[in-house]
Amino acid sequence: MNVDLKKKGLEIALRFPELGGNAAVAFSKDASELCAQFNAFLKDLKESGTLDAIVDKWSSKCLDTVKPAVIPLPKEGKPLVVGTIASDAPLSMIVNNQWAGIEIEMMQLFGAYLGRPVQFQNYDFAALIPAVTSKRVDLAVSFIFITEERAQQVLFSDAYFFCESICLGKSGEADVSKNSFWQKVSDGFQKNLVQEDRWKLLV
Repeated sequence: MNVDLKKKGLEIALRFPELGGNAAVAFSKDASELCAQFNAFLKDLKESGTLDAIVDKWSSKCLDTVKPAVIPLPKEGKPLVVGTIASDAPLSMIVNNQWAGIEIEMMQLFGAYLGRPVQFQNYDFAALIPAVTSKRVDLAVSFIFITEERAQQVLFSDAYFFCESICLGKSGEADVSKNSFWQKVSDGFQKNLVQEDRWKLLV
């Protein structure tokens, strides 16, 4: 659990994995070679345990105590231009005028893997896919879930993270015993939105 939640007196009360999704990197449709390179890189990152270590570092500590990794990158050559969001902690953010976060370190390591400098560009989430399709960026990250609609516009990499939907509650009050308030909320949520597919109406 992220320590920042504890500092705010919160904890995870309910989990809804059914409403989660796989996050992947978005590439333009004609960037299959770059996408394949990323997938090979991602496979190594997972098997070595490096990706888990990065995620754990940024999600299990208070963000103001995490020190971004220093990843040596080439200073010359064609930069890898990455579209992302500057205020999406702990994924990507700017700390002390420097980019930092889970996806930032992953992209910096990918740049080192390719032998290319990395350049980050800040976008609103809704502008990320258009930035990829118009080739203003080489790729985009910011917990972009793989969906059929988006897959018609961009080429997705292999998933690097699965994110489940959660509900937060005050610390000490998130009792999920059978007869608890939170269990009733969970049961109602499951029945009305998940089992009966009413979540599609909200989408």
